[in-house]
Amino acid sequence: MSTWAGNVRACNRRGICVVLTAALSLCVVILLSSASASTSPRFRLAHHTSVRLASGGLVHGRFRWKVSVSRPADGPQPRLRPCISVSLRAAGNPGPEGVSIDDTECRRPIVFFPNILASVDELHKPTMTVIGMALVRRAATVRLYFDGPARARTIRLRTLSRNQQLRMGLAPYSYAGLAFAGNSCVSRFIVRDSAGKIIDDGGRMRCRS
Repeated sequence: MSTWAGNVRACNRRGICVVLTAALSLCVVILLSSASASTSPRFRLAHHTSVRLASGGLVHGRFRWKVSVSRPADGPQPRLRPCISVSLRAAGNPGPEGVSIDDTECRRPIVFFPNILASVDELHKPTMTVIGMALVRRAATVRLYFDGPARARTIRLRTLSRNQQLRMGLAPYSYAGLAFAGNSCVSRFIVRDSAGKIIDDGGRMRCRS
Protein backbone atom coordinates (compact mmCIF):
# COMPACT_ATOMS: atom_id res chain seq x y z
CA MET A 1 0.00 0.00 0.00
CA SER A 2 1.33 3.41 -0.91
CA THR A 3 1.31 6.62 1.10
CA TRP A 4 -1.18 8.92 -0.54
CA ALA A 5 -1.49 12.72 -0.38
CA GLY A 6 -4.93 14.27 -0.75
CA ASN A 7 -5.65 16.98 -3.30
CA VAL A 8 -9.18 18.43 -3.34
CA ARG A 9 -10.34 19.08 -6.91
CA ALA A 10 -13.86 20.44 -6.38
CA CYS A 11 -16.54 20.87 -3.71
CA ASN A 12 -20.24 21.44 -4.08
CA ARG A 13 -22.39 23.72 -1.94
CA ARG A 14 -23.01 20.93 0.63
CA GLY A 15 -19.31 20.62 1.36
CA ILE A 16 -19.04 17.33 -0.53
CA CYS A 17 -15.73 17.07 -2.36
CA VAL A 18 -14.07 15.01 -5.04
CA VAL A 19 -10.53 14.27 -3.89
CA LEU A 20 -7.83 12.94 -6.18
CA THR A 21 -4.84 11.30 -4.52
CA ALA A 22 -1.96 9.79 -6.43
CA ALA A 23 1.17 7.70 -6.12
CA LEU A 24 3.15 7.12 -9.30
CA SER A 25 0.45 6.86 -11.95
CA LEU A 26 -2.20 5.32 -9.73
CA CYS A 27 -5.15 7.56 -8.89
CA VAL A 28 -7.81 7.36 -6.19
CA VAL A 29 -11.02 9.36 -6.19
CA ILE A 30 -12.60 9.71 -2.74
CA LEU A 31 -15.99 11.28 -1.98
CA LEU A 32 -16.07 12.86 1.44
CA SER A 33 -17.36 15.64 3.62
CA SER A 34 -14.51 18.15 3.69
CA ALA A 35 -15.37 19.20 7.22
CA SER A 36 -15.36 15.79 8.80
CA ALA A 37 -13.33 13.13 7.00
CA SER A 38 -9.71 12.06 6.82
CA THR A 39 -8.09 11.34 3.45
CA SER A 40 -5.33 9.15 4.85
CA PRO A 41 -5.68 5.57 3.59
CA ARG A 42 -3.59 4.06 6.41
CA PHE A 43 -5.93 2.52 8.99
CA ARG A 44 -5.60 -0.16 11.63
CA LEU A 45 -8.41 -2.66 11.06
CA ALA A 46 -9.96 -4.73 13.84
CA HIS A 47 -9.05 -8.41 14.12
CA HIS A 48 -8.08 -8.53 10.41
CA THR A 49 -11.71 -9.48 9.78
CA SER A 50 -13.50 -8.40 6.62
CA VAL A 51 -16.53 -9.39 4.57
CA ARG A 52 -16.33 -9.57 0.78
CA LEU A 53 -19.05 -7.42 -0.78
CA ALA A 54 -18.31 -8.08 -4.46
CA SER A 55 -15.57 -9.50 -6.67
CA GLY A 56 -14.91 -10.59 -10.22
CA GLY A 57 -12.61 -10.43 -13.22
CA LEU A 58 -11.67 -7.72 -15.71
CA VAL A 59 -10.04 -7.74 -19.15
CA HIS A 60 -11.02 -11.32 -20.00
CA GLY A 61 -10.02 -12.54 -16.54
CA ARG A 62 -6.48 -11.14 -16.63
CA PHE A 63 -7.19 -9.12 -13.49
CA ARG A 64 -9.17 -9.93 -10.33
CA TRP A 65 -10.91 -7.23 -8.31
CA LYS A 66 -12.51 -7.25 -4.86
CA VAL A 67 -14.48 -4.88 -2.61
CA SER A 68 -14.76 -5.66 1.11
CA VAL A 69 -15.83 -4.03 4.38
CA SER A 70 -14.17 -4.14 7.80
CA ARG A 71 -14.23 -2.26 11.12
CA PRO A 72 -11.55 0.15 12.34
CA ALA A 73 -9.66 -1.05 15.42
CA ASP A 74 -9.60 2.35 17.08
CA GLY A 75 -11.05 5.84 16.95
CA PRO A 76 -14.49 7.02 18.09
CA GLN A 77 -17.60 4.93 17.44
CA PRO A 78 -15.89 2.17 15.43
CA ARG A 79 -19.12 0.19 14.92
CA LEU A 80 -20.60 3.18 13.08
CA ARG A 81 -17.58 3.65 10.77
CA PRO A 82 -17.29 0.82 8.23
CA CYS A 83 -14.00 0.77 6.33
CA ILE A 84 -14.31 0.14 2.59
CA SER A 85 -11.40 -1.63 0.86
CA VAL A 86 -10.90 -2.01 -2.89
CA SER A 87 -8.25 -4.15 -4.56
CA LEU A 88 -7.11 -5.18 -8.02
CA ARG A 89 -4.40 -7.68 -8.91
CA ALA A 90 -3.11 -9.61 -11.86
CA ALA A 91 -4.70 -13.07 -12.02
CA GLY A 92 -2.29 -15.88 -11.19
CA ASN A 93 0.22 -13.56 -9.50
CA PRO A 94 -0.16 -13.83 -5.70
CA GLY A 95 2.97 -11.81 -4.91
CA PRO A 96 3.06 -8.09 -4.07
CA GLU A 97 4.22 -7.25 -7.58
CA GLY A 98 0.84 -8.44 -8.86
CA VAL A 99 -1.09 -5.82 -6.88
CA SER A 100 -2.36 -2.81 -8.85
CA ILE A 101 -4.83 -1.38 -6.30
CA ASP A 102 -4.97 -1.92 -2.53
CA ASP A 103 -6.79 0.98 -0.85
CA THR A 104 -8.90 1.41 2.30
CA GLU A 105 -10.99 4.34 3.45
CA CYS A 106 -12.71 4.82 6.83
CA ARG A 107 -15.00 7.74 7.63
CA ARG A 108 -17.04 9.35 10.31
CA PRO A 109 -20.35 7.58 11.07
CA ILE A 110 -22.31 6.81 7.90
CA VAL A 111 -25.34 8.65 9.31
CA PHE A 112 -23.48 11.88 8.45
CA PHE A 113 -22.13 10.97 5.02
CA PRO A 114 -21.75 7.92 2.77
CA ASN A 115 -18.37 6.24 2.30
CA ILE A 116 -17.71 5.93 -1.45
CA LEU A 117 -14.22 4.97 -2.59
CA ALA A 118 -13.26 4.79 -6.27
CA SER A 119 -9.73 3.73 -7.24
CA VAL A 120 -8.29 3.87 -10.75
CA ASP A 121 -5.38 1.81 -12.10
CA GLU A 122 -3.63 3.67 -14.91
CA LEU A 123 -0.56 1.43 -14.95
CA HIS A 124 -2.14 -1.12 -17.27
CA LYS A 125 -4.04 -1.06 -20.54
CA PRO A 126 -6.92 -0.66 -20.47
CA THR A 127 -7.32 1.57 -17.41
CA MET A 128 -9.51 -0.05 -14.74
CA THR A 129 -11.76 1.42 -12.01
CA VAL A 130 -12.92 -0.29 -8.79
CA ILE A 131 -15.62 1.30 -6.60
CA GLY A 132 -16.87 0.36 -3.12
CA MET A 133 -19.51 2.08 -1.02
CA ALA A 134 -21.28 2.07 2.33
CA LEU A 135 -24.52 3.97 2.87
CA VAL A 136 -27.35 4.24 5.41
CA ARG A 137 -29.43 1.10 5.90
CA ARG A 138 -32.58 2.43 4.22
CA ALA A 139 -30.66 3.10 1.01
CA ALA A 140 -31.77 0.62 -1.67
CA THR A 141 -30.03 1.89 -4.81
CA VAL A 142 -27.42 4.45 -5.78
CA ARG A 143 -27.15 6.07 -9.20
CA LEU A 144 -23.57 6.97 -10.15
CA TYR A 145 -22.74 9.56 -12.82
CA PHE A 146 -19.27 9.96 -14.32
CA ASP A 147 -17.14 12.54 -16.06
CA GLY A 148 -15.52 10.34 -18.63
CA PRO A 149 -16.43 7.50 -20.97
CA ALA A 150 -18.33 5.35 -18.46
CA ARG A 151 -22.11 5.48 -18.69
CA ALA A 152 -24.24 6.33 -15.68
CA ARG A 153 -25.37 3.24 -13.83
CA THR A 154 -27.72 2.26 -11.02
CA ILE A 155 -26.36 -0.13 -8.39
CA ARG A 156 -28.56 -2.16 -6.06
CA LEU A 157 -27.29 -2.21 -2.48
CA ARG A 158 -27.16 -5.13 -0.05
CA THR A 159 -26.99 -5.39 3.74
CA LEU A 160 -24.82 -7.69 5.81
CA SER A 161 -26.46 -10.64 7.50
CA ARG A 162 -27.15 -10.46 11.22
CA ASN A 163 -24.33 -12.93 11.90
CA GLN A 164 -21.87 -10.87 9.84
CA GLN A 165 -22.85 -7.68 11.66
CA LEU A 166 -22.34 -9.33 15.05
CA ARG A 167 -19.07 -10.99 14.06
CA MET A 168 -17.61 -7.74 12.75
CA GLY A 169 -19.15 -5.44 15.34
CA LEU A 170 -20.66 -3.14 12.72
CA ALA A 171 -23.99 -1.36 12.70
CA PRO A 172 -26.35 -2.34 9.84
CA TYR A 173 -25.62 -0.46 6.64
CA SER A 174 -26.12 -0.93 2.89
CA TYR A 175 -23.14 -1.80 0.68
CA ALA A 176 -22.14 -2.33 -2.95
CA GLY A 177 -19.08 -2.87 -5.09
CA LEU A 178 -18.40 -2.77 -8.82
CA ALA A 179 -15.54 -2.55 -11.32
CA PHE A 180 -15.17 -1.80 -15.02
CA ALA A 181 -12.53 -1.18 -17.66
CA GLY A 182 -12.07 2.55 -18.13
CA ASN A 183 -11.14 5.68 -16.21
CA SER A 184 -14.08 7.82 -15.12
CA CYS A 185 -14.40 10.30 -12.27
CA VAL A 186 -17.56 10.03 -10.14
CA SER A 187 -19.28 13.38 -10.72
CA ARG A 188 -22.58 12.80 -8.88
CA PHE A 189 -24.41 10.19 -6.83
CA ILE A 190 -28.14 9.92 -6.05
CA VAL A 191 -29.32 7.54 -3.33
CA ARG A 192 -32.91 6.22 -3.20
CA ASP A 193 -34.87 4.09 -0.74
CA SER A 194 -36.90 1.01 -1.66
CA ALA A 195 -39.87 3.19 -2.62
CA GLY A 196 -37.75 5.19 -5.06
CA LYS A 197 -37.63 8.31 -2.87
CA ILE A 198 -34.38 10.29 -3.03
CA ILE A 199 -32.70 10.29 0.39
CA ASP A 200 -29.33 11.77 -0.64
CA ASP A 201 -28.17 13.70 -3.69
CA GLY A 202 -24.48 14.58 -3.73
CA GLY A 203 -25.07 17.29 -6.31
CA ARG A 204 -22.84 18.08 -9.24
CA MET A 205 -19.11 17.62 -8.55
CA ARG A 206 -16.94 18.83 -11.39
CA CYS A 207 -13.87 16.72 -12.03
CA ARG A 208 -10.77 18.74 -12.87
CA SER A 209 -7.48 17.53 -14.30
